[in-house]
Amino acid sequence: MNFRALVLATLVLFSGVDNVFADTAPAFATRYANRPRAAVTILETDNSVIEISGIVPGVVNWVWIKVTKVEGGFKPLTQIFATPAAGWYSKKFHLPFGAGIYNFSVAGSVESSQLTSYYRFFEGQANNHDTRDLSYLTPTEHIESDAPEVVELAKSIAKGSLTDRDKAKAIHDWVAGHIAYDTDSYFAGAWKEKSALVTLHDGKALCSGYADLTAALHRALGIRAKIIGGIQIRSEPGLTWEKVEANPSQYSHAWNQVYVDGKWLTMDTTWDAGGLHGDGKFHFRLSQEFFDPTPDDFALSHRATDESPF
Repeated sequence: MNFRALVLATLVLFSGVDNVFADTAPAFATRYANRPRAAVTILETDNSVIEISGIVPGVVNWVWIKVTKVEGGFKPLTQIFATPAAGWYSKKFHLPFGAGIYNFSVAGSVESSQLTSYYRFFEGQANNHDTRDLSYLTPTEHIESDAPEVVELAKSIAKGSLTDRDKAKAIHDWVAGHIAYDTDSYFAGAWKEKSALVTLHDGKALCSGYADLTAALHRALGIRAKIIGGIQIRSEPGLTWEKVEANPSQYSHAWNQVYVDGKWLTMDTTWDAGGLHGDGKFHFRLSQEFFDPTPDDFALSHRATDESPF
């Protein structure tokens, strides 16, 4: 943790909230709706990590923190919604794109839902002096590659593997062989993303959970791993790309690319784990069909529409 970043962020937020700790929600909203822009705060870090912390009024239910990098072209980095505990919040951020200036902003909401109106507390910049390129290697809110459980599991899976490709194959087989597809959530329409750690604890997930855990295990071993979002065509008999493209949200899917042997290798641990039988239940059936397929073969059933930016 960068101590100076923690102290400065805390001090700025203290100065920004002045006497609003006793505000009601309407009074808070009125006070912050047209609040002038605060002065930019500069944080310094030498290890590509900052921690943004502070105190907020008791009526604040959500804190929204966004981090981006502008130098060398705009790069959206991450955003986190935090729930304050006794008016205090603290979040650690990794800055993966090397040295330079990263922008961050902190806002708060008095509403019960996180997807609502926010009022700006303050904005700032972090000056990263670390020149390493850590893209697709750092932990995120959903890819907890630094969690001790994930790190120990990754080491255990990769034990005896001599090359990064061997490690990638071992991770693929472990995830596909141990994580069940969450049919209950799927059929209930509860398509909430599970993080890598939650997926590991639950032992089941939808495709996003498979992809998060697969990425986390690779990053824990120092192997770059992306999450690719897109659409798929194999979930229903007779499905056509025209139907999928007309309703992409219904046929959304997630998979991974990992960087080994100087190239990006594609894998889909969800589809290689097994599938549904006539009883509507998931059955394990480990396969390597979607471990490093040729681009042409993969394109028959998958189309990418976006990828994780970090």
